[in-house]
Formats: sequence, C-alpha cells, structure tokens
Amino acid sequence: MKNYDDITKAMDNIDDRYITEAAEFTGAARVRSSGWKWAAAAVFAAAAVFCAVLIPKALNKDEKVPEAASPLKPGTFSRNYDKSPAVSEIAYVWPWEYRTDAERYTEAVYNGAKYTGGGSEVSELPEGSKSLGFVTCAGYDDYNDDKMHTISLEAYTVGSADASRIIAVKASDCCRIYTRDEYDPPADLGQFIEQYRLSELLPLKNYTVYDHGKEGEYFSTENGGKIWEILEKCGNAPFMSGEDYDLKFGSTVGFTADSPVLGINNLAFYIDEEGYLWTNICRYAYRFYIGEDAAKQIAALAKEDAKAAQRNTEQYVAGTITEVVEGCLLIDDSVMFDDPSKGETFKILTTDIKIRRYLEYGSRLKEGDTAVIRFKGEVEAGNVISGAYEAVRATIGENGFNIPE
Repeated sequence: MKNYDDITKAMDNIDDRYITEAAEFTGAARVRSSGWKWAAAAVFAAAAVFCAVLIPKALNKDEKVPEAASPLKPGTFSRNYDKSPAVSEIAYVWPWEYRTDAERYTEAVYNGAKYTGGGSEVSELPEGSKSLGFVTCAGYDDYNDDKMHTISLEAYTVGSADASRIIAVKASDCCRIYTRDEYDPPADLGQFIEQYRLSELLPLKNYTVYDHGKEGEYFSTENGGKIWEILEKCGNAPFMSGEDYDLKFGSTVGFTADSPVLGINNLAFYIDEEGYLWTNICRYAYRFYIGEDAAKQIAALAKEDAKAAQRNTEQYVAGTITEVVEGCLLIDDSVMFDDPSKGETFKILTTDIKIRRYLEYGSRLKEGDTAVIRFKGEVEAGNVISGAYEAVRATIGENGFNIPE
C-alpha cells in the first residue's frame, strides 16, 4: 500500500460524472472505478500538467484506472470512530429507471452550443436571473445502446452571469446548473470574473495554507469581500498558458471554492506567493498572474482575524448491517470502536431512489455485511437518517489515503 502526502489526499472529491468506466456489463451492475480523483488539491498536485487540459470527465471506455481504497473521515456529524472503514470507491452506471432526473439529462443545448452538468441542484436562483426560453436537454441510456432521451425545459441566466458560459435549467422541484462544454479561456482575470460574476457568486471564506505542498490547518476569514476587491483591481492579470507557468510549490493560500448557484462544490481557488492565481472551478484549469504584491495582500487579509474552521467532509455511519426490510435498514457501528459498548444502531430510510438503488441493483447489501452509508442533512431523533445517498461494502482499514500497488 502507498501513503500519499497531505496535499494529495484531497484528490478524493471529484463528481462521479468524471470517473472512468472500469467494468463492462456482465449481468450485474455496471460500475465506474474512481481511480484518481481531482479536486481542490488536485490543481496543486498536478499543476504542472493541468495547464490547458480538461479536468478528467471520462476516459475511453476501454481504459482502466486503479481502484482506490480510501478511508473516510467524519464530517459535520462525527461518531469519532477508533477505526477507519476502507471502501473501494465505485460509481455505478445506473440503468435509466434507477437514475434521478439530474443524472438522466446531463446535456443541454442553448443557442446552438452544448452545455453539460445537471448534477448541481439549486433551490433558488440569484437575484436578477432571467428566462432564456426553453432548451432541449438530453441523456443517454448506457444499457440500451446509448439510446438518447430528450426533454424540453425552461432555462435561466444565473443572476447576471454570462449565459454563453453558464445557465440554469428549471425542473419540477429545483433548478440545475449547466456549463459550456468547450475550452475557451478568458483573456485576463477581469474577463473571467465578469463572465461568472465571481465576486458576487463565489464567496472566499474557508482556506488552507500549503507550505511547499504540505497541508496546514483549515481556517475561515471574513475578509472575502476585500480579497475580491484586490482581485478586481488585478483585472488585467493575463491568462497563463502551460508554457508560461513555472510552478514553485511555495506558500499557497488555498481557498475551498463552494458556490451552489454556480454548480461548484469543493473545488480549488489558490493564490501562491509567486503571484499566481489558479483554479479549476470551470471544468478546466485556469491560471492568471496577479503579481507578488497582490498575492501578499491577499494572504495577509486571509490570515487577519482568521478562525479555525471545520472541513467540509462527507458525513457517514459505518458498521454491520443488522436488518434490511422494505423502506429501511439498520446498521450497528459497534465494530468501529475499540470498546464495542460505545456502538449505536442507526435506522437508514431507503425509500429515496438514490439509496434504494444500492439495495436493489448496486451493492445489494444484506444482513451481516460491513458497510458505509453516506448521507446529507441531520441525524433525526431515534438515530434516523433520511438523507442517505450511498451504501457500499467496506473493510476496516488503517488511517490514511491508500491505493493498492
């Protein structure tokens, strides 16, 4: 097994849409192996090769990548387990009937241009969003010769962001974000900020300082507005191609980029001491040279009155499945503690398609299996979890990020 440095550990957060298929259909569920994942720290670790390259959205069907065993760490909800569950990261290629609408319709066409996305749901669009009329959304059935399904839905601007870059498509209960599926970098930082209205729609709040690749503590700043003011003054900062960029791996302020209205979750917005800003928030890696003075000002503002923050990691429970019945399953996490008496039983509601499909078609968990259940939202009274979205088999592993040799 190999253990990777701190900054490389953060590679485990990319959307499953970007993961390559690792097994052909053999009568069981098709799966996509996660292999290498690129997220916030991926820009750091792979900056030398990221330049004008698309953040991986899919390899060729015949290509294979190593299957990772990645110990999970508790998020906002934490049981403080003594042991770590290691899971083989698998993203299933669900049959059409087991997909949510967001997973079904991953493409949209507006003004003759193709946009991709659909996975990021927004309950309310920013002020100033306007209707763009109806667009055609499409999706493909992997189990039926890639049969195309289409639907006509109303599209909107995302606030005053440039619709040639990003749009929102309204479904029955929410809006979904789609971004232009084309590499067309901006000329400079000012154009980039204007296209996506970044100073309005992308808060700069939580960050880590990296020292030559080593990850530091996680902090929160209230100076995001002032940082954007500095960046807006650097509007003429040129876009840097790979040939123009010399990565030093010095001190870097790495902001976690989260903006639901832009369809951004746990991506990178980094500024290093050499004066470079680099980010992967738009599917591709973009870099700009803002200068050392601006970079120093931003670092100082970020550290001014900074407070310790909690990382936005996944919530999960792990343990032994003790019962599986229609509508729910029970999982006992005693096995995760050195002292089993600390264990508790959690009731996982399984009526939602996002979790039910794991029982009926994917992992097909049964009583006695060791499993990890990922979920969103709160743990309700009686240890009831209603926001589960993934259930996979697990083994009890060591701490750290490991992949097989």
